[in-house]
Amino acid sequence: MNYNRSLGRDIHIYSAKEPDLVLGGLILASGMTNTNFYAMVEIVFIFTTNFTLRHRSGVVITRDDGPIQPGDYFIVSAGTCATNNEALISSLEAIHPGARDGNFRTSVRDRDRRCVITETPVNERQVECGFRSGINACHIFPIAHNWLWENKNYGRWVKDNIDDESEPSGSINSVRNGILLRSDVHDWFNNYTLSIDPDDGYKIVAFNFDSRFGRSGARLNQAYVQSPDAPSKHLLRLHYRQAVLVNVRGGS
Repeated sequence: MNYNRSLGRDIHIYSAKEPDLVLGGLILASGMTNTNFYAMVEIVFIFTTNFTLRHRSGVVITRDDGPIQPGDYFIVSAGTCATNNEALISSLEAIHPGARDGNFRTSVRDRDRRCVITETPVNERQVECGFRSGINACHIFPIAHNWLWENKNYGRWVKDNIDDESEPSGSINSVRNGILLRSDVHDWFNNYTLSIDPDDGYKIVAFNFDSRFGRSGARLNQAYVQSPDAPSKHLLRLHYRQAVLVNVRGGS
């Protein structure tokens, strides 16, 4: 993640009260809507009252499924607007990282059978012969931060019934904390350049130029995400939130 995320931004965010100070922005990828943009702003900033977004042209943006247009946007609010200083998981020290589990890899591969982003299938012959298939089981919540998983009790999100307090919390190596990704997509997912928004139909969201995969704006198979052992929507939501903070927060 050690690169300047502000480079190449098509969208820049300002406060109407300080119109010369860049507060954030993003690279515009396919499938981003006005509603998505409002949701991102609500993650990156903390408001005391309602707000609207106004394009530099003077047009007030409505919360709808219209595509975001490039340009400068101003936050208009009668109250205060503060940048959310929530820590990034990737910036925290990895204390007592969890151990990788062969059963995790097998379970994720057997469930998914293909890269869930690009839909590239696993080459079963390669796997049978012991060759690397170029498609990897990826932890949604990073195994390096197992201590945080335990401290925050994120294991409750991979239980069969998250409301049942008598059911023990699950392992960071639960199949529900995993997705199968092509190795290059795995890199993008791990550094939050690409994520999945479970609150918009499990939409794939790229935070960089998506010519490499061409899948930004597409959605995961709905039968897949509704299966009992599907990736946890709560863990995907946490990953997406982190991706928004990493890529949208802060000026150039």
